[in-house]
Amino acid sequence: MEAGFFKVLVSAIGALWGVFKSSDWWAERKRRKFSAAIEVLELGVERTYQSYVRHLKDKNQDGKLSEEERKHARRKAIATAKEFARTRGVRLARTLGRDALNEYIEAIVRKAKLGPIPPKNGVSSVGLGGSV
Repeated sequence: MEAGFFKVLVSAIGALWGVFKSSDWWAERKRRKFSAAIEVLELGVERTYQSYVRHLKDKNQDGKLSEEERKHARRKAIATAKEFARTRGVRLARTLGRDALNEYIEAIVRKAKLGPIPPKNGVSSVGLGGSV
């Protein structure tokens, strides 16, 4: 009889957990965490551009970074973003995935190279090298 009760209890808890995780509240919570993680990663990329990449681009005749310089810039951007994340209570690697951080950085850089983004709700965002 105890085993039957235990199975029913575990099933009920599992069902409640499933309902909870599919709720709007849970989805909004995940969206806010993701947005905060992307924001600190963007800050890390911007800071790295200002303090490291811009200098290298100015120094190089073709204005481009070597593969090794790009790798180092990504590492610096992640380290800087982690600093921002710590101060804001954001769990960067856990939220975005440690293995995906470089891909997110590449996407942020591609987006920044496209230049200013049209205003959304009266708020404008610009690419690397500009101000927000």
